Amino acid sequence: MRISSSLKESEEIFRSVVEQSPNGIYLLAREEIIIEWNQSMEWITELKKAEVIGRPMLDVMFSLFRDEITNQQMFDRVSNGTRAYIQSGKIARHDISIEKVIQCQSGVRRHIEIVLIRVQLENGYLTGGIVHDITARKQAEAALKRSLDEMTSLSAIASQGALAGNLLELLESTMPIICQALAASLCYIQISDPEARDHGQICLVCDSNECTPSHEFRNPVVESVETHGECSRLAKPELSGQRTLTGECVSALGAPILETNTRLGILYVERFLGDPFNLEDETLLKTIAGQLSVAISKVRLMEKLEVKVSDRTRQLFTLYEILEIANNSKDLRIITDRSFVVFESHWGNTAAVARAI
Repeated sequence: MRISSSLKESEEIFRSVVEQSPNGIYLLAREEIIIEWNQSMEWITELKKAEVIGRPMLDVMFSLFRDEITNQQMFDRVSNGTRAYIQSGKIARHDISIEKVIQCQSGVRRHIEIVLIRVQLENGYLTGGIVHDITARKQAEAALKRSLDEMTSLSAIASQGALAGNLLELLESTMPIICQALAASLCYIQISDPEARDHGQICLVCDSNECTPSHEFRNPVVESVETHGECSRLAKPELSGQRTLTGECVSALGAPILETNTRLGILYVERFLGDPFNLEDETLLKTIAGQLSVAISKVRLMEKLEVKVSDRTRQLFTLYEILEIANNSKDLRIITDRSFVVFESHWGNTAAVARAI
């Protein structure tokens, strides 16, 4: 009688521990049938205990797979792996901890870690798993990685401003970096440049690998940036029937490239795979546009300095050669004629000669 009472008490304690555990716990009987599904499992999966008790675990697991991987091949792979573990206590990767991403009925996706358990009983095995919701940890890791990637991208753009020989070289070297930082399919940059042939503008398109010249591109996102001087983004429903660079894109995002209050140009990106651009992407694009503005200013300053240094060098060489002529001749006409020859050799025409003087 006392033994029976102790067993009943132990069973109640066990059941209370399982039910009140902060981690999800499920247990399987023979044929992989679910016999236990605690409250934490209900919260993690959004599936009530009454919905899953008595059902094969594989069916429940498959219903939690993300839409993009719910296919027969994946089902067979999980099924074979699960059965192998139940029979032998081992899985193909020789690891009892598995990380998965599930999609609940509400559409919410959660990262979970499943620690498989297998207990030997007198007449067989009891299998199951302890499930941890690691979504917060994964999000923190992703945010940290994103921050590091952003810092790397911004640093790379800043360094290109010092390394690029001219404006076109700067844009061609930074556009692939921008595509990578924003997971963008295409990047378009339109920069005002008085020396450019196309109406004083440089227009480039980059598909993350190769940059090619482009004509001026306009759509609601670009027009909004031009009109309001602020970031603009649209998702697929709003882009329906609108002109895009990729033809079929899920999202488009644009930002002005500003120097003080002057708009130097427009930075525009498109994405045709994955999730639409969000507020974080918009903030990053705005930061990149600011960094690009600094890089453009550096390149233009260097170009002006190079021109001035080049002109000054030619002036010095011109003066040096004229002094040589004057030292070697006393005839004013010869000095004058030879000096003009020197001027033309260095400056090309009489107008340039007058400017140099």
